[in-house]
Amino acid sequence: MKLDKLKSNWEGLGEKDAFWAVMTSPTKINNKWVTKEFFGSGQNWINRLFSELKLDGKINFNSALDFGCGPGRLTQALAKRFDSVIGVDISSSMIEKANQLNQFKESCKYLVNNTGDLSQLPSNQFDFVLSFITLQHISPIYTLNYIKEFKRVINDDGYIFFNLPTQPPLFLHWLLKAIGSRGVNLIRMIYYRKREVIEMHWIKEEKMRDFFAENGLKVVKIEKDLGVGMKWKSNLYLLKKQ
Repeated sequence: MKLDKLKSNWEGLGEKDAFWAVMTSPTKINNKWVTKEFFGSGQNWINRLFSELKLDGKINFNSALDFGCGPGRLTQALAKRFDSVIGVDISSSMIEKANQLNQFKESCKYLVNNTGDLSQLPSNQFDFVLSFITLQHISPIYTLNYIKEFKRVINDDGYIFFNLPTQPPLFLHWLLKAIGSRGVNLIRMIYYRKREVIEMHWIKEEKMRDFFAENGLKVVKIEKDLGVGMKWKSNLYLLKKQ
């Protein structure tokens, strides 16, 4: 899916059901997320992440970037740890929602980013770059370029953390072979009863390791992402500049 179509889908989702588009619980579809509960889940996730990564004392907490921030679920949680945070998203409707709900207006800013790079952000700016449950919805050709951009905007002592599926469930593999991505997207629209499509993409771990080596990224940690459902296989990646 090209970026203009991706943007159109996420504009619609941001306008109609922003919280569910980020956290697609079947019981929360059609605006059933409660705002406090939604942002509380983000705070709990960030607390658990930093506890598991054990980065305290290893990085500065001056600035962070949340790529694919949506309405700011994780951005707001990061703002409690970092002096300044920027959230970027392809959807202006998501950014509008994030600004409306921003509790840290002095230190937390949101930007619309609808290009295949992060050229509006300067190099060597951030101590921490986070992208969670975002890259999986973007075609790999764009994902790999965004990761290059993560390296550019991170400072020399900073860390990059993201998740990315490595293998689809077997039923999806055969379904794609049988009816193609357009057919699968039609099924998604019917299943969720929404005109907008949330695609799922993946890149094999071996290819990602080669990509990191070729682009000057050091692997600090790779772990299995146990939170992914429907028999997807996925990894959590923690990286630094080489």
